[in-house]
Amino acid sequence: MIDSHCHINDELYINDPANFVKEAKEAGVFSFLVVGFDLKSSIDAVNISKAYNECFAAVGIHPSDVKKAGSNDFFEIEKLAKSKKVIAIGEIGLDYYWDKDEIVRKQQKEAFIKQIKIANDNDLPISIHCRDAIEDCLEILKANPVK
Repeated sequence: MIDSHCHINDELYINDPANFVKEAKEAGVFSFLVVGFDLKSSIDAVNISKAYNECFAAVGIHPSDVKKAGSNDFFEIEKLAKSKKVIAIGEIGLDYYWDKDEIVRKQQKEAFIKQIKIANDNDLPISIHCRDAIEDCLEILKANPVK
């Protein structure tokens, strides 16, 4: 079994990732994709992937975290994407369930496009989060295809 989306990098698990990995392996999970949702969790995902052979990382800014991200965060995500254990850009996309403000939605769209470009520049797939925004998400993907 592969855990294709886990958050060992979340504050609930970050202090003891070894135990999380051990228990999951005992349950039959042999590989993990640790997914970032902001810059710090993306850094943590990369560090966890380097510490455990069975772990890989996805780095990115989740749409609900875009409003807290600085422009430098995307530059740092780009640098992290070059790590050997990073196999995807994510968790990226649009989330209109929590964010109703049009300014925030515009920021999410811009961040989604920036991160698709990071993925394309690094020949990586993307892991998409889309909630209550399918039309806009598909429109962005059509205009900015992932290589």
